[in-house]
Amino acid sequence: MGSIPDRLKVMVEAPTGHVILVFTDIEGSSRLWERMGPAFKPALDLHNEVIRAAIQTHSGFEVKTEGDSFMVAFSAVGDALRFCLRVQLALHEADWPADLLPHLERGGADSAFRDPVFRGLRVRMGVHMGPTSTESDPVTGRTDYFGDTVNRAARVCDAAHGGQIITSEAIHQELTGAHGPSLQVRIDELGPHRLRGLERPEHLWQLLPGELAGRARHFPRLRTPDLRGNQLVGPLNSFIGRETDLRRLTELVGQGTPLISLVGSGGTGKTRLAQQFAQISTAIFPGGVWFCDLTEARDVHGICVALGATLGVSLTQADTVEQLGHAMDARGRGLVVLDNFEQVVSLAGDTIGQWLAAAPEITILVTSREGLRLAEEQVHGLDPLPVPAPNLDPITTAQSEAVALFVARAQEVRADFRLDVDNVPTIAEIVRQLDGIPLAIELAAARTRMLTPQAILERLPRRFDLLSGVRRDASARQATLRGAIDWSWQLLAPWEQAALAQCSVFRGGFTLAAAEEVIDLADWADAPWTMDVIQALHDKSVLRSWESETGSHTVRFHFYESIRQFAGEQLMTLGPGAAEGAIARHGEHYRRFGTEAHART
Repeated sequence: MGSIPDRLKVMVEAPTGHVILVFTDIEGSSRLWERMGPAFKPALDLHNEVIRAAIQTHSGFEVKTEGDSFMVAFSAVGDALRFCLRVQLALHEADWPADLLPHLERGGADSAFRDPVFRGLRVRMGVHMGPTSTESDPVTGRTDYFGDTVNRAARVCDAAHGGQIITSEAIHQELTGAHGPSLQVRIDELGPHRLRGLERPEHLWQLLPGELAGRARHFPRLRTPDLRGNQLVGPLNSFIGRETDLRRLTELVGQGTPLISLVGSGGTGKTRLAQQFAQISTAIFPGGVWFCDLTEARDVHGICVALGATLGVSLTQADTVEQLGHAMDARGRGLVVLDNFEQVVSLAGDTIGQWLAAAPEITILVTSREGLRLAEEQVHGLDPLPVPAPNLDPITTAQSEAVALFVARAQEVRADFRLDVDNVPTIAEIVRQLDGIPLAIELAAARTRMLTPQAILERLPRRFDLLSGVRRDASARQATLRGAIDWSWQLLAPWEQAALAQCSVFRGGFTLAAAEEVIDLADWADAPWTMDVIQALHDKSVLRSWESETGSHTVRFHFYESIRQFAGEQLMTLGPGAAEGAIARHGEHYRRFGTEAHART
């Protein structure tokens, strides 16, 4: 550390005891010395003048310098932070030597010098406070500090990029406390980070003067050992198939899509696919990858609480949506997975819409049973696993993803379970009757603990009794097939439930015209047209559709068999207006369409 010229010594006594320490350092100074040689000296002198002037103005004590780095001590948090803010503004406004600017614009790939938001030298700053010990040089009388607080303050500075002011949790608590200083600043929470050479993580925050608030989104991820800080849910078991879906998600990310909605019916494996994609994508998201389960969320506050816990963000601001937006923006290019968004889909604009605007480098992947209808959204529909066609040879049948999933889950409960020429046709028929729905297949495979595949197939007519879970770590709606379908049912409007139940008579699919003859929603004055109800059921992944191959270009709608059976159970429980009354008024339609539909299956 160098000595302080007498003409620049600050007439402030060295603080003792609980001290606020600020470390500063010029980003890329070694590279600039190499490029510019002695021509860099005027820029360094100007930098030193700016910092020392701010030290004098804000009652700081210059402890020592080393090269272009400063260590400054303060007695008050307000003085320390005003010093940092004043330095960053003064550096931005300084009249830098003309020889310097071309070299800054030539910054390398690891430098943000080229960013037009910044002018002149970029200085990183770290602030921390705590108890310290002091010692005085017997010759010079200079006071120095040592101890854990000094080490932690230096490492906080090391984590920053040029132009950043990073503070520790202790500083943030003082700043936001009842007697904290009043400052016009932007505050961004950066979450917990490991600091180089230290065992205990530190919760870090970023400050910027209001005039430079636009800098925030230009900072890369902090320079901490754990660069990604991922928060992921680990896989519970092996991942089977879905290679096409994974490739499509990767393509969408590569195209710069900010919002991807993974949409499908209950039990199709949206959560599992999202988990797998997150696991394999950490390398392309240097800002981190986070997985947030929103099953319990019912309003904006619930969404923010769940996401805040995932990101490690303490919700301290009145506007929690804005705070989370700033926190995601500060982390740079990252991936946030919001799982189970369907019950709060109406709040997408108030949450996700604002986060995308605040954090343009963040990619958000949502799993839901319907799309969000936001401008930035790309919807990827997730179908069940493809099932083998009847009468295929055993080898081709065994290669089916649906059959492979059954076998893999069966072997988890019975280590001796094997696929052979005798049981492969039976397993193929099981997955066909279950429409390739992964949850249903996994629940059926779990029954091999006590049943043969043939016994499982024979019991499929009572599928809701058969396909109940045995995992204690599964949520209620994923532990049984009934629970997964009932979750979707409860999210429907009353008239949508009634329409779905009334259409359960169709076993082989139906047209809109057929639905319009059968559905009766007279008991709901505010119910929309039948056409709109059918569209809503389709959008919510309850119905599927395809265009007829007969040349009539007629769109037909189709149930997954499990959903059709569930809706049929509900038909007689919705009340006379929705069920018995409708059947009484339109019994002939039900008999006619039901017979025709059954004949087509």
